[in-house]
This record gives sequence, C-alpha cells and structure tokens, in this order.
Amino acid sequence: MLERLTGDALEEAAEGLTDEDVRDIEEAIADIKAGRVYTTEEVKRELGID
Repeated sequence: MLERLTGDALEEAAEGLTDEDVRDIEEAIADIKAGRVYTTEEVKRELGID
C-alpha cells in the first residue's frame, strides 16, 4: 500500500515538471554520480557562514 501511495504522489509531482525541470534534475543526478558535490561545511565556509 505504501508503495502505491508514494508512486501516486511521485506521478502527480512529475506531471508538473517541464522539460527544462527534467533536464536540470538529470544534470544534478549526473553531478552527484560524478562526485561534483559540496558538503554543508564547504558551502558555509565558501559563503562565510559560521
């Protein structure tokens, strides 16, 4: 039952995605797989946030 509910929610969310949204998501997934990510600490340091 949980799988069906989550699947339905995902389908509804996907209906509102534009082609550009899908491309952006695919690019983000590729970046993650390639290791092009930053930790929270790295981002804070870069932005000067402590």
